[in-house]
Amino acid sequence: DPTQSVGYASGGSQEANFTVNVKEGCTIYQNSAPSGGGIAIIDECANKNNVTGNWTGLLQRSVNISGGEIYYNTCTNNGAGIYINKRKHNASNDCFQYDADARWNLETTPNPTATQLSVLLSTLKDADGAGNITVNITGGEIHDNTNTGTGTGNGGGLYIANKWYDYYNYFISHLDDLSITIQQGQTPAQALDAWLTANSYPPVSTLMGLCTVKINKGGTTAPEIKDNEINGDGGGIYIDHGDFYMDAGLISGNKAKGGGSGGDGGGVYVSAGEVRFNNSETSSSLPVIS
Repeated sequence: DPTQSVGYASGGSQEANFTVNVKEGCTIYQNSAPSGGGIAIIDECANKNNVTGNWTGLLQRSVNISGGEIYYNTCTNNGAGIYINKRKHNASNDCFQYDADARWNLETTPNPTATQLSVLLSTLKDADGAGNITVNITGGEIHDNTNTGTGTGNGGGLYIANKWYDYYNYFISHLDDLSITIQQGQTPAQALDAWLTANSYPPVSTLMGLCTVKINKGGTTAPEIKDNEINGDGGGIYIDHGDFYMDAGLISGNKAKGGGSGGDGGGVYVSAGEVRFNNSETSSSLPVIS
C-alpha cells in the first residue's frame, strides 16, 4: 500500500498472529510515507474472530530483525525507519462489532455510560487482553532514516506505541461511572488496579497488551541503530507505553530535534515502561549508546 509504506501490515479485522522477519541480505531503503517510511505495522483489534464470533486467545505479533539494512527512508510524521502502532479501535474499524454496546470511542463519546465502560472491560477480559507486539533486534542496521515534514514527529529509526493505554487512562478518569471508590492512601490508578483484581480481571498489562523492544546480539555482528534523525523525540527509538531491553549492540549518532527547539531521547525515548541494560546472563557484548 503506497499510501502507508513499502512494507505495510494491518491487524484490521484479521484475528491472527503474525510475524515480520528482516534477515541478512534484506535491504529496505529510500522509501517514503507519512508514517513508517520503511515498514509500517498497524494493529487495532482485540481478538474476536469476525467469522465465528468466538474469542481466539491472546494475539502475539512480532517483528524480528536479524540482519539486513533499513536506511535512507523518510516520513513526515512518526517512524522514519519503522512505525508500529498498537492503536485503539475506532468507529470506522470497530473491532468490538459483536458487542453493540461497546461501539463507541474516546473521541466521540467523552461521557460514556457505566454500561459502555463495563462492556469494554468485559470484552477485553473475554478476549484474554488486547494482544502483544514484540520487536526483536539481533542484527542488521537501522540507519540514516529521517523526518522530512515541517511538523513534529517521533522515532527516527523505530517508533512503537501502545495506544490502548488511552483506555486505561480513560477508565481512571471515570472511576465514579464504574462505582470505584478511591480508598485512603490510594491513587486513582491503584484504585482501578485493586478493583480489577477484586473482580477477577487479568492484570492491566494483559488487558491493554504489551509492546516490547529487545536488542541483543544474535550472530557475529551486533545490531546498530545509528545516524537517524527526527523532528520530535527519540532520534533512534521512540517507545510510548512499552518496555526496552538492550543487552548488546550500538545506538549512536541519532538526533531528536524536537521541532527545532531540541527534543528528548536522542538515542532512546521511553514515555512509560521498563528500561533494562545488559540484563541477560548470555550477553556476548555490552550495549553502547553514544
